[in-house]
Amino acid sequence: MRSLMFCLFDGAAPRLSSLKLDQCEISWASPLLKSLRTLELKTIYRRPSLEVWLDAMVQITQLESLVADSATPKAPPLGTTVSEPTHVITRPSLTQFHLVASARDCAFALSHLELPLLKKVRLDAKSEDSEGDDVAVIPSFSRNAYGFQDIEPLQSMIVSGEPSLIEVIAWTARDADIVVEDPLDLWGMAHSARVIFTATGSDWMVGTDTEILDETLVALPLNSLKTLTAQNSFMLPERIWLSHAPRWPLLERLRLLDAAAVLFVKALLKDKPPEGPLLPVLTKVDLFGTKFKDVSSLQPMLSVRMAQGVPLEAIDLCACTVTDDAIRLLGEIVHDVQEVDDGDWREIGWPTLTEWSRDIARFLNGDSNDSDEDEEDYFDDMYSDGDIDDEDEEEGLDELQGVLISTQVRNI
Repeated sequence: MRSLMFCLFDGAAPRLSSLKLDQCEISWASPLLKSLRTLELKTIYRRPSLEVWLDAMVQITQLESLVADSATPKAPPLGTTVSEPTHVITRPSLTQFHLVASARDCAFALSHLELPLLKKVRLDAKSEDSEGDDVAVIPSFSRNAYGFQDIEPLQSMIVSGEPSLIEVIAWTARDADIVVEDPLDLWGMAHSARVIFTATGSDWMVGTDTEILDETLVALPLNSLKTLTAQNSFMLPERIWLSHAPRWPLLERLRLLDAAAVLFVKALLKDKPPEGPLLPVLTKVDLFGTKFKDVSSLQPMLSVRMAQGVPLEAIDLCACTVTDDAIRLLGEIVHDVQEVDDGDWREIGWPTLTEWSRDIARFLNGDSNDSDEDEEDYFDDMYSDGDIDDEDEEEGLDELQGVLISTQVRNI
């Protein structure tokens, strides 16, 4: 098959600034690439060698946004010793980077890049090792997540996942995760995130997801974190809370969904560390969908916080099963207790960004198991600039809200 890049525009398009190719063969030496500011490649037929790919990256001097889905060089075979890179290129113009590949391929590509001015970075790594040892991409990813050019550090974060999925979304904006109230919000807000990291592994052993999450949280710059949403209890076990809470001294607000609240409460009931209470400025906790038959587990934690001199000021109970007596008892300890009977939340649940994308893709493809391209095109148009157009959003809601309950009820 003749390379598409030799056929387009007869090989001459000096003003071409944006190029998106899906399942094509390209020539990385084509002059068409040199003037690009935006390049999106998905599942190209032949992956380039490392030398060819780096040469192309050097030539595209104005590139600002790069999406590479199974389009970077393949890493050496599993079991092969990979030496330190001898050829590392710097791309100061690149501000947005989204890489989708196996974990080894992601690590291989990132180890050869320096991206000092990234404003948005997303990595979707597919692990092929049962213990997750191939997710060695975390240090390279975190190096590009620090954002020395940013005025503000990472301040908001959502941690989510499933037994075979880890998902971390972080923003420099304060309270950005609080804005995410439903799956459509999650999709829209993801376009403004500074950092998105997902790792999937269908063959992971029990506990592998937690180990990878632990390494990710250690690597990311989270000392200025102010708000945190935790969506899955198994993702944040007690030891994770005890290990990382000391690194979050500025955390003011928590949103805990379903059983995530239970393990958080257990962690705060532990003896106070010598350096002082955990999360010393935490004042508000939002609990979503937690089933409280009584307050025997929650009330002691609130009393301990009060005795430590760091009492909570407010608790929101959204879609929680809680009695009037429980509200009264909590009100004796916490000044502001809110109860919201959100039936919609019970029906829709709280899917991860990854699962939400899959469900919309299935819907737009007639509930098939096809790839996500149609879904991504649909929402890329809606949120391409990071700003949500009201009319587009209303149309999207009208079209998609009807299938939310049916597609998400299995996640509850």
